[in-house]
Amino acid sequence: MKIAYLLNYPIEREDGVTLKIRTQMSQWKKSGHEVKAFNMFEVVENPKVDASQYYCGNWFQKKLKLSNDLIQDMKTFAPDILYFRFTYWNRTLGKLQKNYRNIIEINSDDVSEVKLNFITIPTLKRAGIVILDHFLRKPVLLNTNGLVCVTNELAAKQSFSRFNKQTAVCPNSYDCSGESFRKNIAPKGSRTALFFIGSPGQAWHGVDHILTMAAELKQYDFHVVGETGNDTENMFFHGYLEREEYLKIMLECSICIGTLALYRKKLEEASPLKVREYIACGYPVIIGYRDTAFEDSPGLPEWIHYQDFSHNVNTAEITDFVEKMKDYIVEEREGAQFIDSRIIENKRVIFFEEILF
Repeated sequence: MKIAYLLNYPIEREDGVTLKIRTQMSQWKKSGHEVKAFNMFEVVENPKVDASQYYCGNWFQKKLKLSNDLIQDMKTFAPDILYFRFTYWNRTLGKLQKNYRNIIEINSDDVSEVKLNFITIPTLKRAGIVILDHFLRKPVLLNTNGLVCVTNELAAKQSFSRFNKQTAVCPNSYDCSGESFRKNIAPKGSRTALFFIGSPGQAWHGVDHILTMAAELKQYDFHVVGETGNDTENMFFHGYLEREEYLKIMLECSICIGTLALYRKKLEEASPLKVREYIACGYPVIIGYRDTAFEDSPGLPEWIHYQDFSHNVNTAEITDFVEKMKDYIVEEREGAQFIDSRIIENKRVIFFEEILF
């Protein structure tokens, strides 16, 4: 099977998305499929994904102008399946969707997300995004052959289910066998530290809940990467860091923290890439949502602590978990059964074949 991966993403970044794309392509190739990526976001010098790149103009030009080079290169490759992460309509995407059987990967509820962003910071630009989302999502979803959602909850959302498309659920995964970084047990007598990584301005990450933890649990240190803020005596903001740099901080930590305020997006279930990375690196994790990886299990592994943060932060429960798990290292086989990309990507490819045949 020939799979074209169409990207509309800044692939010069080394982040969870580019890592996921590389992992997906690698696993598909290992399964014997021919895979080629095409990026229509912009042309960069040091891409983190091996992809043909196309300059499609500014935002308005991209919406209205056809990228004939991309269309011709896609025709030459002649894919059986065109796969892409959900993005808004533009003329080039519209033409490609009509020419090839295509599948969209759904990673979030864009309708709720843009509304939450506007409510959090009500700017004119964000108001415009709410309006654009309403008009530019429909033609993309109407003209697809199938959806791959990262959670069961997203698959059931009326904003997607109303299009009546064949749908599969494939949570985010991680190449556990390819991860060389592992948690270290902190020296006895040292302060126990907790680690969080995220992106700025995302209310559902729940950094405010971490601030509450830090204020009430003075015996622990808290390190936040990807966000800026005012350091306290035991909470430290590091801003954006490349992986090589944030791993140095992570190495000094014993517990990792995942998304804590998903309820702000009116969602309960997720499968964040950062949590997969934590697990693959051997860390017990605190989460504030239902993780798709464990939905078919009778209960959560002992190295996952779930708490509902929508009302308050139960610091007593967090303390119990930290003290129990601070010297625990999640073995590869323990985590891989839930998150390994070999398992998840095989399921995804089977769905491709169902759409194709």
